[in-house]
Amino acid sequence: MVTFDQPIQLSQDTFFLSWTSDQAISLSNPYRVYEDGILVSTQIGNSYTVRAYNGACPVIEVLDQVDAVPAPAFPPNLVFGWQGDSDAYSYKVEVDQGAGFVEVETFLNDPAASWMSYSTGTLADETTHTWRITPIDAAGNEGTSVTFVTLLVRYPTPPDVNFTYNGSGAGTVTISAA
Repeated sequence: MVTFDQPIQLSQDTFFLSWTSDQAISLSNPYRVYEDGILVSTQIGNSYTVRAYNGACPVIEVLDQVDAVPAPAFPPNLVFGWQGDSDAYSYKVEVDQGAGFVEVETFLNDPAASWMSYSTGTLADETTHTWRITPIDAAGNEGTSVTFVTLLVRYPTPPDVNFTYNGSGAGTVTISAA
């Protein structure tokens, strides 16, 4: 397991990161450094310098096992689930695109399944989306709709973190909303 040391700020937007590991690191089992989910370095050394461009701090992940994979980023889509309606023949899925609901898909009910689900396509980040799912019987009559309102924030703005050190071994960390 990788344990990070206290980051050292080298300049306004540059930070020096170092860490320790409980794994034996070698040429055949090096550290793998990922920046925002992208492999940027394979190395034996236990430090890395990162820049926060335009105030956006990247997510840094260091792996110390050959078979380890980075944690997946939040997915760009959502999956809605609801209890199936035994009277439904099909379900209509709609999304509100600002000027009212627009149908995006209709699919048949699976009477053998107690739960139904729908997976959205890629959604815009930091945007509210409103979805409506309506059961439809065999005669084409619509039942009571279920509405889902979502706000997907895949890359939240990190809080401001300030660290001050008084030179005597004590430090102060201040965290505030951006």
